[in-house]
Amino acid sequence: MRFLLFICLFLPNLVLSQAHVNNDVRYIENKGQWNEEVQFKAEIQGANLWLTSSSFVFDFASQEDMEQLHDKLHNRSLGDQSEVIVRRHAYKVDFIGANAQLNYKGRKTLASYNNYFLGNDPSKWAGQVAIHEEIIGEELYEGIDIVNYSKDGNFKYDLIVHPGAKTDQIKMRYEDAAIELLHKELKLTLSVGDVYEHAPIAYQIINDKKKIVQCSFKLDGDILSFEFPKGYNKKQDLIIDPELIFSTYTGSTADNWGFTATYDEEGFLYGGGIVFAAGYPTTTGAYSVSYNGGNQDIGITKYTEDGSGQVYSTYLGGNLREWPHSLMVDSDNQLVVFGSTESENYPTTEGAFQTEYNGGSADIIISKFNAEGTDLVASTFLGGSDEDGRNTSFTLRHNYGDDARGEVFIGDDNRIYIASMTRSTNYPTTSLSEEQDHQGGLDAVVSVFPPSLDSLVFSTFLGGNQDDAAYSIKEKGSLIVCAGGTASSTFPTTSTSLNPNYLGGSTDGFVLSLDSNGSIYNSSFIGTDAYDQVYFVEVDPDFHVFLTGQTEGDYPVSSGVYFNENGSQFVQEMSSELSQSILSTVFGTGGTAIDISLTAFLVDQCDHVYISGWGGIQFTGNTTGLPVTADAFQSSTDGNDFYFIVFDKDFEGLLYATFFGGASTGEHVDGGTSRFDDNGVIYQAVCAGCGGSDAFPTTPGAWSETNGSSNCNLGTLKMEFNFQGLTAEAIVSDSVFCEDPPFLVPFEGSGEQVPYHFWSFGDGGTSNLANPVHQYEEEGLYDIVYIVIDSNTCNITDTSYATVEVIQKEVFSMEWDATEPSLCEDTLYVEMAFTGTGADSLIWDMGDGTMFYNDTFITYSYYIPGVYEASLTAIDTDCDEVGITTQTYVLSDNIISGQLEVPNIFSPNGDGVNDEFRLFFIDKPLANPLVAMDYYHVIIYNRWGRTVFESGDSKADWAWDGTIDGKNADEGVYYYILLYNSLCEDSGTARKTGYITLVR
Repeated sequence: MRFLLFICLFLPNLVLSQAHVNNDVRYIENKGQWNEEVQFKAEIQGANLWLTSSSFVFDFASQEDMEQLHDKLHNRSLGDQSEVIVRRHAYKVDFIGANAQLNYKGRKTLASYNNYFLGNDPSKWAGQVAIHEEIIGEELYEGIDIVNYSKDGNFKYDLIVHPGAKTDQIKMRYEDAAIELLHKELKLTLSVGDVYEHAPIAYQIINDKKKIVQCSFKLDGDILSFEFPKGYNKKQDLIIDPELIFSTYTGSTADNWGFTATYDEEGFLYGGGIVFAAGYPTTTGAYSVSYNGGNQDIGITKYTEDGSGQVYSTYLGGNLREWPHSLMVDSDNQLVVFGSTESENYPTTEGAFQTEYNGGSADIIISKFNAEGTDLVASTFLGGSDEDGRNTSFTLRHNYGDDARGEVFIGDDNRIYIASMTRSTNYPTTSLSEEQDHQGGLDAVVSVFPPSLDSLVFSTFLGGNQDDAAYSIKEKGSLIVCAGGTASSTFPTTSTSLNPNYLGGSTDGFVLSLDSNGSIYNSSFIGTDAYDQVYFVEVDPDFHVFLTGQTEGDYPVSSGVYFNENGSQFVQEMSSELSQSILSTVFGTGGTAIDISLTAFLVDQCDHVYISGWGGIQFTGNTTGLPVTADAFQSSTDGNDFYFIVFDKDFEGLLYATFFGGASTGEHVDGGTSRFDDNGVIYQAVCAGCGGSDAFPTTPGAWSETNGSSNCNLGTLKMEFNFQGLTAEAIVSDSVFCEDPPFLVPFEGSGEQVPYHFWSFGDGGTSNLANPVHQYEEEGLYDIVYIVIDSNTCNITDTSYATVEVIQKEVFSMEWDATEPSLCEDTLYVEMAFTGTGADSLIWDMGDGTMFYNDTFITYSYYIPGVYEASLTAIDTDCDEVGITTQTYVLSDNIISGQLEVPNIFSPNGDGVNDEFRLFFIDKPLANPLVAMDYYHVIIYNRWGRTVFESGDSKADWAWDGTIDGKNADEGVYYYILLYNSLCEDSGTARKTGYITLVR
């Protein structure tokens, strides 16, 4: 298993009175227009951000001063010409011990670029400077990458920890900013305002479910790091990220209606709807970023897992009208769109099954995007010379949006299954299918394509003497099932099915199974003697067939199930042969009208049944009076909301029911399917905010919390329902233990309420306790197996895995040695060695500003007299142990030698550099050669020959400090006569004369 740790941190706006502006951060590369240490620059709200190989530098401006400057510049006519000074505050975030050779690489590069022509120096000019939405630095630390991007217009960075890397490497020093932890967030106090970094949130994906992992900041002085109080499972990915569930508008400024939604294995949501003009928010590089004209296009957006941003967003269509009916993602993360079109120039791909429009008022379309959403890998028309894909039957079109029914399903081999309808007598069929001839009126159709969409695996009509439509299709192993509605008493059924004969009323539902050629195995009518239709079909692990639909009749209700008297929505469980009803029930208000139009359906591994629908517009009833549970997300309704309901196994009870919607905004869909994933997470499309309202409930930080248009936006929501049965979760209080043996390691299981626990600790030891403490005798890496068993749950047992690394505390020790200088030498030689064990990092501080890292043996020399406090810091990151040893070195004012020189200029300005006129060593500029003199006499004259300085007898009086009688001498040229004799030279007394310039 891979282990990845994502540490996602935000740097929001300054806490000042300013409006939030949702502008994405752009990263601009340095091609020589800035200091060479800078790799990228970004403008964030209120600041410039400079990124180097191992640091961030933020330069914030005072928002108050910027506003004053803005007012001044726009009110010159008022006569106020006073200058406004803009205060700024810069601070640095230094990644301690990071890779100084790290080079960022740009990702998500924009088509646009910048040009810099600064001054008349061509070396500072830079053209076609790339702009990126994201940059990545690989190996910031060993095994740790850093990714910089933005969210909601704010700077954000992720630290990605790869397998084997250690999180303790990550340490950030904050320079020139006061920092503190405040309510688990990091507060930075600047002179121009406050900045906050939000607390990190972590989770792991275990058995396809998200498990929260505790993570928090750790602040030690000005150094920030991360800690995990309860550890984590090192065999699974660990992700630190803010949101799990979301609800969002598209933010389209054009009228944009919601139709369909789906998901992929990574939890990304795909939403599809129709757009009536330019204004749909597309992404750079997406397949089609421009409106294609005509009355309406399809708009498709793939959102990030937390709904905070777009992965890609695109138009899809021709010059007339298109509708998206159903979406699904294949195993290659390629989105398949099933819909209908009126456009003869709808985009198709070379070699597709049908590349030309086939006539009539509409054709079916099937299009497959590549995983990046930048191109169509396959796209085809499907149809005959009449209307295809549109449910225009007055009898069958019972709810608003029923005209865009039908479903696409991706099989295990990425085959593409389509359930739909047609009026075309020449709709394409295959030779061995059930019906190759059109039966009259509107016929149901099932067509199956290979992944390439270049041919038909099989295709068949399914119909009788009246209108028929197929709405849903699933494939599970060799079982292909399809369901829909029919007004035909002659619809093809099989004699051994549950209901081989038409049941009466205006319509019946139907369900059937097909073989690999498209020929019927079994087929049954579904319903009562009144109106009935089946809208969705599912297959459980035992190959039982589940159906849900609408009824206006007395639908049969099994004994012992949950039901609502006279409910107008039914759920049915049947045998795989469609010959037996296993269970059935109804739910609803018990009124005379249909309550909701159904949009999504799931039967999970525990046979829990999930249903989504909406009510309250045109043909459909309303949601008033529908049952909700005590833990409902939204317990009240205005009658025009979405409705989610979950039944227990065998329909024995109601696990959950809730409304979802805003006040008086009429949430609905205009056609199409949405989906639950296998874990019971709903991915729902909504036509939201119609009339220009923002009342549709969205989540903080979602892509768009507001409706950008004057009418509707495609709203999408992702909500998780946790009814998946027994789950094992092995938690180790710490992943590494650094103690003296024996080692006592605590473990935490899935809870005391689970009847049976079994732990295997990797050293032969076991336990049946829920939360055991195990004693290890030796160091080592141990694989943990944790099993829970509960015969009362649907999955009975589950297993979890973890690792524990047991380490004994290390011992740090150091050796020091020094060689004192001899006469006329100016150097103290020292040798230092680390002789301990287990240190991951060594930091040598020589006490004079010189640092060495990770060397186990150091040789060094001091030549300037003084007292030096040298230290060695040894760090064991596994055990979070730090050992510090210090040693004091003293280099006295020994008699020293060097290459003597007399300065020709000095600057007695008090800055500590060149403040005195005296001899100096060219090769040792910081050393004082006067200590090596046994005779020294200097006389200095001004330009008029007056003596301004003469050295005294004491060495303390040998250097001129640029004063005369205690007052600063004038700048200018002075004449000197110098006599001196050095103990370490044999040349006797030297005489030098010349001129010296004094400057301040």
